[in-house]
Amino acid sequence: MYPGLLNHFTSFSNLKTDAAVGRCFKLLNMNNSQEYGDLVKKMTMYLDNELPKNVEMELLREIKMNPGYMELLNKEKSFRKFVKSRVQRRSVSPALIQSIKEQIKIHPPNT
Repeated sequence: MYPGLLNHFTSFSNLKTDAAVGRCFKLLNMNNSQEYGDLVKKMTMYLDNELPKNVEMELLREIKMNPGYMELLNKEKSFRKFVKSRVQRRSVSPALIQSIKEQIKIHPPNT
C-alpha cells in the first residue's frame, strides 16, 4: 500500500493537532477516527487498484454523494502525482538483474 498524504492523518491524535484536517474531518461528516481511517484505507486501496470491484463501486458512489470525499481523493491524487514527478528511479544494470534471477531459481532436488 502506498503511504501517501491520506495516511498521515489516519490517527486521531494527528486530526486533533492539524486544524485543517480537523475541519476536513467535520466536512466529511465523520463520527469517529475509525470511520475516517476506514475511508482513508479504502481510498488508498482504490488508488493502488487493490479494492475488490464491489467495494470499489460502493466507494465511488460514496465519493459522488459527498464533495468532501471527492476533495480528499483529489488531494491524494495530486500528492501522488507530485511525488512521482519529483522522485527519480535509479536504473539497474542488466547484469544485476540476471544475477538476482539466477540466485532465486529453484533447483529440483537431486535424486
